[in-house]
Amino acid sequence: EAQVAADQQRADTLVAQYKTEHDAYAVLSASNYGLDGASNGEAPTGGADAALVPVIRQCVAEVSWQYCSAELKRTGKAEAYCNVLQNCYAHDFEPEECRPATCPLNERGCDFASICMHPEILEEYMAETAQTAPAAAG
Repeated sequence: EAQVAADQQRADTLVAQYKTEHDAYAVLSASNYGLDGASNGEAPTGGADAALVPVIRQCVAEVSWQYCSAELKRTGKAEAYCNVLQNCYAHDFEPEECRPATCPLNERGCDFASICMHPEILEEYMAETAQTAPAAAG
């Protein structure tokens, strides 16, 4: 119970500090979630910079998972998208059900996911990605 409260407090603090007006899922959708070739066969338009898409996707997956886990602990039930999220992450968001056009979570979850569009959060994720990426063979 204390852990649930601590997790909730952390999430609320992050949202208060980094919430944006952007729907991170809509940004990913406009970029076809960074997967090759847009679903309609055309080049994706209106999405994020191609280099940022994998970073945003990683952030959205992690933040959404944190939200889903906290909701499950708090309420004892998960939202529909939470039930597929782990599979989506494991399969790089390739299954159609993994790529909603807009945020599939309730308002609280969408607010939390929106922090992935904040420049400071993106910077953190880019730094993390750079540290964990394998060095190029030289």
